[in-house]
Amino acid sequence: MIKRTLITAAAAALVSTPALAEIPPDVQAMIDAAIATGDAAKVETVVALAKQTQPDSAAEIEQIALAWRAD
Repeated sequence: MIKRTLITAAAAALVSTPALAEIPPDVQAMIDAAIATGDAAKVETVVALAKQTQPDSAAEIEQIALAWRAD
């Protein structure tokens, strides 16, 4: 009974917490390069295009943008 409960709880945890998508290395490199320029317009453009072309990574891309904007 306990084993079944633990397995059910583990399965529920896996289903309820989706894995974060990794940003493809080339996209990460473009974001890093844009940030390195210090040009806000370039960063915002690259971030917008990265989110558009990598919708599965949009949340992670936005987190990078938020951190950059906070600096």
